[in-house]
Amino acid sequence: MNRSALGIVVTALSISMAFMPADAFDFTLEIFGNANMDDTIDELDIEYVQGIIDGTNGETELADANFDGQIDEADLEQIQLILDGSETKLTYFDMLGEPETVNKPIKRLVNMGFNGVEMTRILGAEDILVAHGQDRTAHKTYFPKFAELPSVGNTAENADFELILSLEPDALQTNIESGHTSPGGLEQKQIFRQNLPGVPIISLEMREPDTLVKFDSHDVFQ
Repeated sequence: MNRSALGIVVTALSISMAFMPADAFDFTLEIFGNANMDDTIDELDIEYVQGIIDGTNGETELADANFDGQIDEADLEQIQLILDGSETKLTYFDMLGEPETVNKPIKRLVNMGFNGVEMTRILGAEDILVAHGQDRTAHKTYFPKFAELPSVGNTAENADFELILSLEPDALQTNIESGHTSPGGLEQKQIFRQNLPGVPIISLEMREPDTLVKFDSHDVFQ
């Protein structure tokens, strides 16, 4: 399978790394590099950042494409790398509203997210999965390959962190069980961070009908 063509995170992702249907509602692609705060990253973002540098455009949070705390020529370079599909890292806002940076490409992914295995398969990136979070009978019936992978738990409270670390993942994806911006979700993410040092935590919403998105596999997994 050609990972460069598929764009083998977080995602932004998820992540986030998502595009809303045009007729759904206004949507801002929350990936750093989306300088003009619309629903995509393109040449207009390079023009916008150049305008910020020249003093003709106002600063936006997502204009700091390389997430180093300042807006300068390095951000122009990062946006161009994203457009070329050759960026080595990507920063985005996750489902808790926190910035998260993933190194790319992601070659080993633990996916504990609700419907995470199914979404990874839909993206054409099933070959990077090394473990999943839900040991469901459906996996054995519909995804026999996935049924052979270890199940590592599906929440911060029941995760087998020792097993996860032994798999040497490039990232771990989870919905964060209590979800959204609640304190419970932030606390769970902190548990993941404390027990999985150095492993990016991709937290993306994939299950609520009113927030379903069409994911671009290049943005999520390359």
